[in-house]
Amino acid sequence: MTAQDSFHSWLSKQMAQALNHSAGGLPLVVWCDPNRVWRDLLVATKDEAFEVWADEEVHELILRERLYRDPLTPKVMWLPRRREDITYLKVFELQAAEVREQSLERALSDYGIDIPSDRIDETGPQLPYLLKDNFDLPLSDLKKMILPPSEVQSIDLLAILSATEIPFQDLIPNELFPMFARKAKMDYGLPDPILDDPDGWRESALANLLCTEAASIYPHSLPSDADKIIPEGRSRKNALGLLSKWQKNIDLLESFENLVRRADRRTSLQYWASGLDEFPAPLSSRCAEVTLFKAECKRLSDLDNIEDLANHLTAKGE
Repeated sequence: MTAQDSFHSWLSKQMAQALNHSAGGLPLVVWCDPNRVWRDLLVATKDEAFEVWADEEVHELILRERLYRDPLTPKVMWLPRRREDITYLKVFELQAAEVREQSLERALSDYGIDIPSDRIDETGPQLPYLLKDNFDLPLSDLKKMILPPSEVQSIDLLAILSATEIPFQDLIPNELFPMFARKAKMDYGLPDPILDDPDGWRESALANLLCTEAASIYPHSLPSDADKIIPEGRSRKNALGLLSKWQKNIDLLESFENLVRRADRRTSLQYWASGLDEFPAPLSSRCAEVTLFKAECKRLSDLDNIEDLANHLTAKGE
């Protein structure tokens, strides 16, 4: 159900006001979006009062022809380019009721959520996903998702991840669980935590970390677990930092060694490692390390000539 003060409702009103006050111009809103962050939100806002044209990679000539054929129907037209880069649609841009080109941060400020300047770099990349997933929430709830309280910032994700066989409820208050889930997913690229299956989530989360590490070490020979590889960017950097911190914490090392065996079973890293031609940097996956170790032992045992063996060991000295 859509709250009356949701971002969805606010965005619908913005469109309706522009289209209802076209003042003799075309009932058209041209929404310029060079960063491609608005498309899904505009499509979700469409209702009976206006159309939303948001086709990917459609040439301006085709859109211009469509507008010539149907100039009077109220519509919002999404363009993945800057206003100054509009060419063939210039004649319709000049007649449009409104032309918009604004960031999500600016729109949220107009809506009622001001993101502090020192949080923009951290929060900005998450906004398209946060708004899409929480489009119908009331303003107060959405604000908590985008600017969580200080206690959420202090949630120790590693402590929760490594605390095997301990329910989430014993580690984090129920009211903070949605924000913890958001932190795990948005800040670290981990799977959505499942309240009733904490250890299942821990295994899945570690499986993602293992596959992502393998992909970062071997970018030209990726594991087949594409759905478990966190995309490059801030989330991957955070995730690999979390993995490194876990392995360097002597108090948590036992929990890692126990959990990694179960997490490995959720990946194909054993088969991936068997196909590698080189001996890579150390991996956190136990099954991958065992496979690589056996393969290297086999290579060594096949070298009967002492000179060949010496050359191989010299080349692989590190």
